[in-house]
Amino acid sequence: MKPAARKLLKDGIAVFNEGSFEDAVALFERSLAAGGGKEARFCLEHARKSLQPRPVEASGLATAAELHLRELIVQGDFDSIFAAFDGLLDKDINVGYRLARDFWLSGELGEVPPQAGATAWHDFFRSSEAWRREDSAAALRLLDRASRSSPRFRWMRYYLAEILLRRLDFFSLARTEIEATARACPWLWEAHCLRAEILLALGSRAGVDALSRVRVPESSKAVFLAWRGAQRLWSGSYAQALPDLEAAAALGNPDALCWGGGARVMLGRLDEALKSLDRLLELDAKDPEGLVWRGEARRRSGLRREARADLDRAIELYPDSIWAFVNRALLSLEEGDVAAARADFARLAPPSYADSPDESAAGRPGTSAHVFPETRLGAARLGTLLRSALRAARGCRRADSHLNVAWMRAAGIPVPRRPAPQARLLYWMRWKGLPAPAELVFGPGTLTARQAREACGRLTSGAKAGAISHSVPA
Repeated sequence: MKPAARKLLKDGIAVFNEGSFEDAVALFERSLAAGGGKEARFCLEHARKSLQPRPVEASGLATAAELHLRELIVQGDFDSIFAAFDGLLDKDINVGYRLARDFWLSGELGEVPPQAGATAWHDFFRSSEAWRREDSAAALRLLDRASRSSPRFRWMRYYLAEILLRRLDFFSLARTEIEATARACPWLWEAHCLRAEILLALGSRAGVDALSRVRVPESSKAVFLAWRGAQRLWSGSYAQALPDLEAAAALGNPDALCWGGGARVMLGRLDEALKSLDRLLELDAKDPEGLVWRGEARRRSGLRREARADLDRAIELYPDSIWAFVNRALLSLEEGDVAAARADFARLAPPSYADSPDESAAGRPGTSAHVFPETRLGAARLGTLLRSALRAARGCRRADSHLNVAWMRAAGIPVPRRPAPQARLLYWMRWKGLPAPAELVFGPGTLTARQAREACGRLTSGAKAGAISHSVPA
């Protein structure tokens, strides 16, 4: 990550923790535009959701506990905060887990000071800090230690799987972790949803099919239905996804408006799709995925000027928005601008990369830079390729690397066991016979397979699968 993007990201986290959500959104948007990548996009999505009205909670305990925790955070009383979380787990494990998850994701506790004899809660929330610093190894080790301190904290290993999937692209190890977590914590319905997403990245939709048997608390029903509907959408089951997404939207889940609009686009119900996506973008005019879906729906409906406005805005907000480039290239072809279509097509693979783990090493002796060549395709061939990419991607219009891997594997496209997160549509382009660099490398914060297994307490070379990692920050 470039220094300017990193500084904007840190500034955004600081103002978010102070409760200035609108200022945080502005800083995260600038970080994203400056090359902040996954971290900036994740923080931006979370900050935007903090600006939205929350769905009504079925549990009064959750509302009262959240208010009490926020009061303690203002006071900086970490011992009382952690004692409150312990009490919540005793009263209602689902409420305690949900609030711990929300505060872990938001980073609202700020910097948790290290201390001798730290509790599981200290390690858990310090892992959130490490994750935000892009120190994946420290985040994994802290979570490993926290989760092993007592059986009641086994659910914390859920976040090991999250980091392995979304940050490090170790899909098989993520599956091992999430399946162990689901066995140890049968009440944790999110583990089944995350397992389904991991299995999609491994080329199987068995986990998505299994979600029909998962039961969730009433207070979590909207989120579960939206997540299950999204995975059905991403795996091509549009008619099956739509009832889930309609029910979730009726319960107040804004993500369901986006994915429900996408399902309707894929079913050819464009007028209905536009109504759903208009509602979403009235709530959040800067939702990049919603803008991509509405841009595609408008393009398919012949509303070219409106479609271009949506797609331009999506790319402005999130420069890695692959499917905005695909749709805008098709729109340019429809308008007869082949040069513009070629320029957008060239953005579907990394324009350049270096054989080094981060930018600081790119100029050192022994590394070599590569530039992806511009391919001058004819209009007909270009249009065929772009439309085939949309068909192959099914209902996925996100840029998450593991979701791109999911549809490519489902389409029979050869993908490395551990794909590079910056690959965009490179493997698909290579499969189509277009010029492509032989390999990609990984960015800051990455780990080798052995390092990741060690950090999770799962050592290689004959050690027991559950061996505890002792190399943990104090």
